Amino acid sequence: MQEPTLEVVTNLTTKFLSKIRVHIHLLLIAVKNFSMRWNSILRHWKFFIISNFKRILEDFFSTQDMNIPMDEVIKLNNLTAGRDKLARLLQYASRAVWYFLQKRNLNQKSMDKLKNLEYHLSTFRKLLRLGRSLDVLYGALNSLHYSDRIVSATSSMSKVAHALYLLCDHIIWFSRVGLMDVRSDQWLETANRYWLYSIVMSLVRDLYELQKILKSQQYKFNTKNLSLFSRELSRFAVGHKDVVLDSLKNLCDVFIPLAALGYVKLSPGTVGVLGVISSAAGLYALIDPFAKLAPS
Repeated sequence: MQEPTLEVVTNLTTKFLSKIRVHIHLLLIAVKNFSMRWNSILRHWKFFIISNFKRILEDFFSTQDMNIPMDEVIKLNNLTAGRDKLARLLQYASRAVWYFLQKRNLNQKSMDKLKNLEYHLSTFRKLLRLGRSLDVLYGALNSLHYSDRIVSATSSMSKVAHALYLLCDHIIWFSRVGLMDVRSDQWLETANRYWLYSIVMSLVRDLYELQKILKSQQYKFNTKNLSLFSRELSRFAVGHKDVVLDSLKNLCDVFIPLAALGYVKLSPGTVGVLGVISSAAGLYALIDPFAKLAPS
C-alpha cells in the first residue's frame, strides 16, 4: 500500500475542516446558550453533584489497588507523555493555588512565584510536545482503518484537530523563545479553537462507547433511590474505567478552551481544579493499561 504524501494529507485536512466548520459553529452557539444556564444548574444541583460524585470516587478508589510499584513511577517519568502529564498537573495546581491565595489577599510574593511557575511549566510542556503534531497527524491516518466507522470518524477528526492545535502550540513556543515574531494572542486563540474541536470529537466518541455498553449489557439504574443509584454508578465506573476515565478527562478539559475563548465564564481557580482532575485521570490511564480507552 502506497504511503500518503504530505500534499494528500494537507488536502484531506482542508476538506475535513471546511466540512465541520459550520457544525462546530452551531455547536459553539449551543454551548454558549448552555453556559448561560450553567450557574443556575449548579445552584440547584450543587449538593447532589458534589455528594454523589464524592461517593462514587470513594467507591471507585476503594476497589482499586493503589499500591503502585516504584518501577511504574520510574517508567512513567521516563515517558515523554508521563512527564507532560506530571508537568500539566503541577501547572494547573499552581493556577488553582495562586488564585485562591489572591482571593484571600494573602502573600503577594508567593502568588507571583506560583504564576511564574505556571508560565514556565507551560513553556516546558510546549518544548516536550515539539514535533508531536506530525505523530498525531500520522496517527489520524491509522484511525481511518478502524472497523467501527463511528470510532474511526471521531478518532480521525479528533486527531487532525489535535495535530493542528499542536502546530499552533509549536509556533507559540517559537514566539516565547524569540525565534519567531508573531501575534501570540491570536495563535493562542486559534490553538484553543482546534483543541476544543479535538475534545468535542473525543466526547462524541465517549458518548458512543457509553451508549454501546449500556445497550449491549442492558444496564438499568435505579434513579429513584439516590444511595442505590450512586452505588450502581460506582460499580459501572469500576467495570468500565477506561471509558469513564476518558469521559471524565474530556469533560473536565472541554471547559478549559471554552473559558479561554469566552464561551463560559470560569475563574482561574476553577480552571485549575478542572485541569488537575483531567491530568490525574490521564496519569492514571498511563500507569494502568486497562484504564486507557482502546483503540486510542
